[in-house]
Amino acid sequence: VPCSLREQKNLTAPLIAPVMAGGLFAIDRSYFEEIGTYDTDMNIWGGENMEMSFRVWMCGGRLLSMPCSRVGHIFRDRAPYSFGGESQMLTLYRNYARAVEVWLDNHKDLFYRFVPLAKDIDIGDISSRVNLRKRLNCKSFDWYLENLLPMLPTEKRLLASGQIRNSKIGQCVDTLGKRRANDTVSHYRCLPKREPGYTNQVWMYSKKYEIISLENCMDASIPDPNAKTLKRVSLWPCHGLGGNQKWHYSSTQQIIHAESQLCLSVGDPSKPKLFLDRCDGSAHQIFTFTNIYSQDDFDF
Repeated sequence: VPCSLREQKNLTAPLIAPVMAGGLFAIDRSYFEEIGTYDTDMNIWGGENMEMSFRVWMCGGRLLSMPCSRVGHIFRDRAPYSFGGESQMLTLYRNYARAVEVWLDNHKDLFYRFVPLAKDIDIGDISSRVNLRKRLNCKSFDWYLENLLPMLPTEKRLLASGQIRNSKIGQCVDTLGKRRANDTVSHYRCLPKREPGYTNQVWMYSKKYEIISLENCMDASIPDPNAKTLKRVSLWPCHGLGGNQKWHYSSTQQIIHAESQLCLSVGDPSKPKLFLDRCDGSAHQIFTFTNIYSQDDFDF
C-alpha cells in the first residue's frame, strides 16, 4: 500500500487496493457478470486475481481493502487437485500470459523479460477477452500504473535493466534467490534467460538512481567487519530516499555509491561477494547493463 494510504487518519476506512487476493473478495453478482466474470480459458488456479484486478480498475470499477474484515484461510501443504497433466508452473505462466496479452498493452515485454518461458506457451484464443475490453471501453494500462501504482518501476521510469555483467570475471550480479533485508548481494555465472535462476540476475536501474530487485534495493549501509575501507553490498527494502540506496552509473561504466563515492567491485570469482572499494578504474569495477534506455538522464 502506498505510504500516503498507510498514513491516512482513519485507520478503519477502506483502502484502495491495486490488486486483490483471488479467494478473499466480495462482489455484486450482477456487476460480476457485467464486467465479464472470469476468463474461462484460464486453467485451475493462478493469475485470475491479477486479471480481474486490472479489469475492474481499468473498466470503471474500484477495489477496496477493508481493514476491519476478518477472513480465515488455511493453506494446505500441497494442492489437492491436479493441473490437467501439466506442471503447476506451466499452468500459472499460461494464465499470467493471457492476462498480460489482454491488459498490459505496451508493458507486456517487461513481463516476458522476467518470465521468458511464458513467451512460447500456447495461451489459446483471447479474442473474446479483447472484445470484452473494447465493449467496456476500458482505460489503458498506462492509466492504471499512473493512478494506482505511481511508485512502481516501469520502463518509462528506468534508466537501465537486465543483467549487470562484469567482464573481468565473466559473472553477473546475483541475489542467489535471497530476498530478506540485509542479505548479501553476490555474483554468479551469467545465466541464459530460460535457465532457472535467471530472474535472480534481473535488475532495474531507476530514475531515482536505485538498483532494484523485486521489492528490494541494492544498499551499502553496513561496513564490512573484516575490512576498514570496504563495505558489504546488501539488499534492503526500497525506501525511495536515496542515501545508502543511491548509485551513479558513470560514463566509464563504473557503479558508484553516491554516499561513500566508492565503486561496486568484484574480487575472486570463487568468493561471490560484491563490495565497495576506492574507484581505480580497474576491470573489477566495470559493469554493463543488458538494456540502456535513457543515458541522457544518467547523473554522471
